[in-house]
Amino acid sequence: MTGVLAVAGNVAHIRTSHPRKPSRAFVGGAAWHIAQGAARAGMAAAPIAVIGADLTAELSRQAADHLVLDHVRTEAGPSARFDLHYDADDQVHRVESHVGAAAALTVHVLSLAPRFRRWHVSCRRPLDPDTVLGALLHTPGVQVSVDFFASSAENLIPLTVAWLPATSGVFVNAAEHAILVGVISPDRLPLLVVTDGPRRAVCYRHGAVTATVTPPATTAADPTGAGDTLIGDFLAGCHAGHTDADALLRAVSAASEHIAAPRPDPGERG
Repeated sequence: MTGVLAVAGNVAHIRTSHPRKPSRAFVGGAAWHIAQGAARAGMAAAPIAVIGADLTAELSRQAADHLVLDHVRTEAGPSARFDLHYDADDQVHRVESHVGAAAALTVHVLSLAPRFRRWHVSCRRPLDPDTVLGALLHTPGVQVSVDFFASSAENLIPLTVAWLPATSGVFVNAAEHAILVGVISPDRLPLLVVTDGPRRAVCYRHGAVTATVTPPATTAADPTGAGDTLIGDFLAGCHAGHTDADALLRAVSAASEHIAAPRPDPGERG
């Protein structure tokens, strides 16, 4: 499908706990936040995910304009749930995973590989990113960008490193970046975007800095999904023809707005 960003990853129940903030429960997951971020920035985006029937109605209620839900597959059983435990610095220090229906995610993504020209793959379990990237990057005419998650990056970045020079972009935070540069030189990557919470975000092309943006001071209601929102917005900006500087500025702004906003309650449109 030309012009649609397919986002392979999780759509799930998210529960967060934080020493200084109230516990929260909401719909999230990388595929959800990235696709929503792209859609809100004006790019048609399709989360490629597997859920249980318990999330079907809620996704429709919260979907942004330009979000395509046709390829979110519903399976028997509960949707995935991820319990995220934050420390006082807003860093995730523990994740409890309940995979549920998302166990079928890799098979579902592979079945749709030829359908889309533009993919983003969130390299997080239960997805098998090595298998998925191998299939997508061997499909003629397909562009693929990727991101990782700190709790599994130590395993998944080395696992997928052979594919990264062939991707159209790699998105990491500062902790993941430290792992990345230990296994591959940044000048081998066509695009690399590194975020660092409230500190500056940096965009590189083959190792050369093309843009830097320092986020505005923001009181975070909940940091969950900020990096994913930035990815979706940045990809939409690139698709629209913005320079790296403009795309990164817009993406950082969108991420800052995301963390400052309360999560939608069930039944509230996001």
